Amino acid sequence: MSEGNFWKEIRRNIGHLGHWSRIESHATADGFPDTIFTKDMNTAFIELKQEDNEAKTPHIRPSQVRWFRREVRNGGNCWLFSKIGNIYLLHKGYHVEFLHSMGVEYWFMHAEGKWIDEMEWDELIYLLLN
Repeated sequence: MSEGNFWKEIRRNIGHLGHWSRIESHATADGFPDTIFTKDMNTAFIELKQEDNEAKTPHIRPSQVRWFRREVRNGGNCWLFSKIGNIYLLHKGYHVEFLHSMGVEYWFMHAEGKWIDEMEWDELIYLLLN
């Protein structure tokens, strides 16, 4: 599965909830997340990552680490939502600085949300906005 297919899965399941914008351009801003979600006057910036092999971690670029570091420092609501094999993981933005250099065990251990096989989309929305 590609990151594009992961995005299609999200749109198919919760695309009707709130306003979703997909930005897939490095020209927009270096390291800027590829998804913005707004609902009930709350906005979340979400970087999507996907890796088929459960023993590997998705790649996070240094520019993404820098963007998350600045956004977290300024109180932004930013997240990393990944799918590794059949496991969905949601991490708060402050974890991105560490995730990019850690093994898959760290990703699993420090997730704010973790779902295996079956995604709980309502729970994801709740976590993103609360």
